Amino acid sequence: MIVNFSTTDLNEMLEIYDMRIFSQTNGLENQERHLEVDQIKWHLSETRHKDFNIQENSLIVDKDSRITTKGEFFSFICLEVSLDGDVEYHYKNIKEQKTARIWKKGTANIVVSSGMDGCIRLKKGINHKMLEIIISPEYFRRIAFNYPELFEKSYDRFEKGEAFFISPENLPVKLGQIVLFDDIIKAKNMGNLSRMYLEAKIQESLAMFMCNMGQYTHLEQMKSEKNDKERMIHASKILQENYFNPPTLHELALMIGTNECDLKSSFKKHFGTTVFGYLFDLRMNLAKQYLTDTNKTIQEIATLVGYEHQTHFATAFKRKYGKTPSECRFS
Repeated sequence: MIVNFSTTDLNEMLEIYDMRIFSQTNGLENQERHLEVDQIKWHLSETRHKDFNIQENSLIVDKDSRITTKGEFFSFICLEVSLDGDVEYHYKNIKEQKTARIWKKGTANIVVSSGMDGCIRLKKGINHKMLEIIISPEYFRRIAFNYPELFEKSYDRFEKGEAFFISPENLPVKLGQIVLFDDIIKAKNMGNLSRMYLEAKIQESLAMFMCNMGQYTHLEQMKSEKNDKERMIHASKILQENYFNPPTLHELALMIGTNECDLKSSFKKHFGTTVFGYLFDLRMNLAKQYLTDTNKTIQEIATLVGYEHQTHFATAFKRKYGKTPSECRFS
């Protein structure tokens, strides 16, 4: 059984939770909130500033549950880190990206929101913990201005009212990020140094995420290119083994697990010729070997390399080598 909760059902939670995301001053505001209502246990530890908000959220349910949320009141940029407990999120208003994703322990992403609705699916007894490093639109504007190569495009999309994730996939958190996030969590205990320390660590955490995303994207690209090359090598071997009666482009694409369009473009990229050009070269090279190494007649050779008519074979051979089969044999 799934228990459904909505923001209306959670009025008690909202009443004790000040809905302001950011402080009104340059000072830090620390607060702890705990709530048990119906089947939900929720705990929040929060550090607010006018430019940022650091939240540790812990949420556990006694029954499989779905919580719907409304995001029309919120406009922010948030580095989200799943600390524990896999959970399924469904997002609305996400542009050109899948709206459902599983937040696995030890993964992170940056969500840019100008208002995002959604729902959370929670499994009974699993303690879902998230660290959220939220920055204000004004702070995001300053960061995008200072580091346009990293954030300018994202800020422009934010200004247009879009809601999206900076990385298409949630990324595994690296050891250095784990240490950094732990430093951020503990920063509230540093007294007067906390604000300066947090400001530096927030920018560092954003930089490390973007670096991680760049490395991940590069590795995925290399992996994709490797897989693509392996598929094209497989295609070439199929042609070598079936040059006499080769598959159609559509059949060959299906045999190597791709589509006809990608087959044509990737094959030319890796071999410098089309599939038909590669097949033509295979036949002509084999024909040349037969001519120089055997006593087979030209008609027999034409048949062996897939030509029904000797004249068609002779024309093709001359186009390849600039001489007829007979001239090649006796040269």
